Amino acid sequence: MKRDNGYSYKIIGVLAALTALFLASGTSGAEVRTITAGTYRELHDSLKSINPDGADYDTYKDDEVLILLTGDLDVNDLGSALGETSDEDTGATLTISRPNVTIDGNNHTITSRGYPAFHVEGTTAETDDPLGGIVIQNVTVDGAAYELKLGGGMFFENKADITLRNSTIKNGGAKRGGGGGFYAGPHGPNPYGPTVTIENCVFEGNTSAEAWGSSGGAILGYYAKLKISDSKFI
Repeated sequence: MKRDNGYSYKIIGVLAALTALFLASGTSGAEVRTITAGTYRELHDSLKSINPDGADYDTYKDDEVLILLTGDLDVNDLGSALGETSDEDTGATLTISRPNVTIDGNNHTITSRGYPAFHVEGTTAETDDPLGGIVIQNVTVDGAAYELKLGGGMFFENKADITLRNSTIKNGGAKRGGGGGFYAGPHGPNPYGPTVTIENCVFEGNTSAEAWGSSGGAILGYYAKLKISDSKFI
């Protein structure tokens, strides 16, 4: 191989590292997007671009997307005064509303101030299939706190199948009460909550405010199924 000032070797090294990560993630056939370190807006916009606009579950049931972080992200780079405006205005919450999405933090940290880091918006009708194949892994979510609704670090609503693995959720605060680490349940009057599988995770220093009986310093599950293994609550 011709060495072109070392660039050929560097490119091959990066490709080899990404290939190993894809195989470890179990999503080797997925569309892959990488997120630049420090750019929370890039992750927000990438998720927004793959979410359906009025499409149903079947549109994406065979398509997989793997989103990889290449460094730590901080919601402060949005340049908004969080807490003074809604999450719709700031874009601080990362919404997933289509199936088969894996967020791989690659052992990096998302610092989210004022709103949940992730919002999984599942389906609501009795006849709908759950929003499946949602995986959040290898990431630390630090300092998220929801001021408008239940849940601190993350908000998982309605019918969805979600896996959270090899991750740390810490210093989250549910300021309206219920689930400092995350809330899992219906949004609105429907009785359909998600199924959340938690594997090898750490919940540390999360709190719930004095509302709704201060339910769930770490987790509040309401009309939800939780499967927890090999995890720590501190």
